[in-house]
Amino acid sequence: GCQVLLVTSSVPSEGKTTVVFNLGKVLAAAGARVLLIDGDLRKPRLHRMINVKNVRGLTSVVLGERDLGEVIHALADVPNMDLVTSGPLPPNPPELYGKATFARLVAKAREEYDWVILDCPPVASVTDPVVASLQVDMALMVVEYGKARRQLVRDCVRQLGRTGVRIAGVLFNKVDVDREHYYYTYYYS
Repeated sequence: GCQVLLVTSSVPSEGKTTVVFNLGKVLAAAGARVLLIDGDLRKPRLHRMINVKNVRGLTSVVLGERDLGEVIHALADVPNMDLVTSGPLPPNPPELYGKATFARLVAKAREEYDWVILDCPPVASVTDPVVASLQVDMALMVVEYGKARRQLVRDCVRQLGRTGVRIAGVLFNKVDVDREHYYYTYYYS
């Protein structure tokens, strides 16, 4: 029954937007209809990945200026995957996630797509992902391997868990597989 996924990180620059985009591509390649929503209303980046201007998007729909269908970008090179940019940046992003119009946007997306993936800013930096998590089914935490401190990651997961959202897991990103393999081979030799 889970179909709306919030993706966040503990601190900036851990690669969550790239993970969102690639996860969407994999799900779309498997035949699922996927909608990516750039919910990072402070430093949006998804529009850059598809090379479009960020003039209207999520904020336009939540503020009642546009309908969802008007802000969707269909990706020609990735069938089954659509994208909604963040739109103009608001002065108070957490407030937007608390609006009934955001809940209606998520409900409409649930009807039209198999997967809805919401790219949110880092939990340790702002409250946006915590407020947004009230409208999603599960959350995924992206952690850059060797960068974020363990306690900080635990605190972020706990903070999200307090909202009642199901924690799908923690995805370790930017792992140097060759280096780690060498370490374990050396250790066991």
